[in-house]
Amino acid sequence: MPKVNILVCYHKAIPLIIGNEILRPIFLGASNANPKIISKLQSLCDKQKVGKSSVTLWRDDSPISTNTQNNENLTSSIHSFQSPQSPTCPNISTLNPYFCELTAMYWAWKNLDSDYYGLFHYRRVFDLKFDEKNYKNEPITIPLMSFKKIEQQFGLEPQLATQTISKYDIIVSARYKDHHIDSKNNLDYENMCIYEHYKNAHNISDLDVCINHINEHYPQMRESMQKTLYTKPVRWSIANMFIMKKELYFEYCEWIFDVLFGVQDKIDYKSYDTHAARVFGFLAERLLNIWVNYKAQALPQLKITYAPIIFTPKYRPKFGFEYDSAYKRLFLFGVRVWKSKL
Repeated sequence: MPKVNILVCYHKAIPLIIGNEILRPIFLGASNANPKIISKLQSLCDKQKVGKSSVTLWRDDSPISTNTQNNENLTSSIHSFQSPQSPTCPNISTLNPYFCELTAMYWAWKNLDSDYYGLFHYRRVFDLKFDEKNYKNEPITIPLMSFKKIEQQFGLEPQLATQTISKYDIIVSARYKDHHIDSKNNLDYENMCIYEHYKNAHNISDLDVCINHINEHYPQMRESMQKTLYTKPVRWSIANMFIMKKELYFEYCEWIFDVLFGVQDKIDYKSYDTHAARVFGFLAERLLNIWVNYKAQALPQLKITYAPIIFTPKYRPKFGFEYDSAYKRLFLFGVRVWKSKL
């Protein structure tokens, strides 16, 4: 059986731990995070058993040095690097406010050895008992349930999931209209393309910079990029979620971080508000679609499939405080009554 490691990205401590032998919780932005939040999440992982052991919580700033192929020269301290563009930089944890879940992706590339690599979120996983003909226009929100039920209902038990994953080279999310459909936004999805969708939600000049970089440095991808960004109606794989074979994952990491680091100095992201500053995560969602479509065109023998996203309910404590990497919130009777930046 191939070795599968799917990173499940966390930035706060919540009771639902998505973790087993192949689903690996990882704390993002750990280098700058409040230690109390990491400690709380660690204690929750400790309570969840995988066989005779507890679920291990990984961090995006701690090398475990199992990736000998791509990590041969990573002998310096994880805090000593000068530039995230360096090929020997073991992590980019400090860039998490701007790169979002890509800090976990980069960490796995530099530190983890596996046959398959994947990326999920603490509230978003793939349904690996998927039926490609049964997609909705947006992810499927499920009622609150235990991880064991999620694991069983959506094919995430390690042996079954590994059997499913091993049939494919790449699994990405179903191609949706959007993360969620809000009737109040009045978007005409049937007459929009990905480029127009990005323009509606973000600073379009940032995507333009990426387009120019790809045109200049990857001219072989122009046709795939044009079709991906400008085809109507808008349908795209969202949330930077995927599972890939090792060689494809490494190739994708080489490409996407070359693009993002190549445009980093051309985007004034440090002047953006907290949401807009996550620009490199937003860009990567679109870039993943370009890269997958290019690979499908260039190598039609690749086995690529699309899995529905399962969205778990938002956790709200009945009473007390909730912390994440940026905010402290107070809840009474499950209602947030106060919020402050940390």
